[in-house]
Order: sequence, then structure tokens, then C-alpha cells
Amino acid sequence: ETLMSCALSLGLTIFWYKKGDADTWAGSGMDWIVLGFAVITPITVTIQMAFTRRERALYEISRIRSCCFQIYSCHNIWNWSGGKGRENAMTKEQWLKHTDELLEHLVGIGDEMCRFLTLPT
Repeated sequence: ETLMSCALSLGLTIFWYKKGDADTWAGSGMDWIVLGFAVITPITVTIQMAFTRRERALYEISRIRSCCFQIYSCHNIWNWSGGKGRENAMTKEQWLKHTDELLEHLVGIGDEMCRFLTLPT
């Protein structure tokens, strides 16, 4: 979209400059510096905005990944009540099943987030 608009603005400007008759031209020569700013500045701003958006998205994804890791670690290795909390709550097999289910849910959340982020805009 950006390349198309820049190409059209540059192309149409040059077309009308060349098509114009010297007898009817009321101005002086075309200022190519102004035309350069009119074409280059929008491209630069668009690229900068895209990279800023990407950097922000990567930061947020890293935060979500960190939170998921902490939730998994919390359910997997923490032991409450002075080291006796896990023994009183469930058997080792139940803890293993619990952490496997938690990991399955966290992977499902990540898959849904990936599917959402890759939707067409």
C-alpha cells in the first residue's frame, strides 16, 4: 500500500511535469527536494511504525511467556507448609498428572494466541 502510493505520487508528478506545455507552465522548474521529502518521509514513518509495533509485540509475548513459565514452576516445584504441603495435598502421581494438565492448558493458550496473532489484518 505504501509503495503503491509513493509510486503513484512520484509517477503522476513526473507525468504531469513532462506533459505540461512550456507555454502554459506558470511556475519555475520542479523542486525535486520537496518531491523527495513528499515520497521518502511517508515511507520512513511507515517503516518506523511497523518496527515499533513489532518490538512492542515481541516485548508483550516475552512477558506472557515469562508468566506462563512462572505459573508452571509454581504448580510444579513449590512445596507449602514447610515441605509437607505437597504430601498432604496429593500423591506423587496426582501431582504429575496435575502438572501435565497444567502444561497442556498453557500450551493450548499459546496455540490460541499464535492463531489469533497470525490472523489476517
